[in-house]
Amino acid sequence: MAQERLAHVLGMLPVSPSNGASTLALNAAATWLAYSFVQGESKTLSKIKAFTSAINGTQANISVSAEIYSDSSGNPNASVAGPVTLTNLAAGWWEWTGFTYALTAGTRYWIVIKNTAAAPATDYP
Repeated sequence: MAQERLAHVLGMLPVSPSNGASTLALNAAATWLAYSFVQGESKTLSKIKAFTSAINGTQANISVSAEIYSDSSGNPNASVAGPVTLTNLAAGWWEWTGFTYALTAGTRYWIVIKNTAAAPATDYP
């Protein structure tokens, strides 16, 4: 219920990765996690937060980026903000800061999260 309220405040619909699967591993360079949302009000994006339940490999080698993509017919199109990269990550809440992108009300955007580790098949969330 709290997620639904938060999604309403932010103008997003709550979604689940992998069509409801309980886990998703970003264990390949070509595996991206994308969340679509339609912005309810014009706002400036300053940070993205996400929770990961576990990591695999060496914590010091974990590297994950987040960026905002524009939409093209219901698919991520092109990066419009970021990427912002976090390194040396443990399981838990991650926060990408440093964004200053103006989101437009009524516009669909995508949050795209990528594993940028040197060995993504070994070191991944």
